[in-house]
Amino acid sequence: MRKHLSDIKGGKLIEGMSCTGISFVLSDVIGDDLSSISSGLTYSDKTTFSDAIKIIKNIKLKK
Repeated sequence: MRKHLSDIKGGKLIEGMSCTGISFVLSDVIGDDLSSISSGLTYSDKTTFSDAIKIIKNIKLKK
């Protein structure tokens, strides 16, 4: 969810770069999914904002 509400997460940090970027990544994420580490600042996310909205609609929150 955070990736779709942010201007830099989900790979958006590097989208506007006009040079080659190198990332050094330390992970505490099980499986080391690069799109999940630090919300994927330098790795593009394949999910969409619509995917995030579907998840929100499926969550049943109590008041």
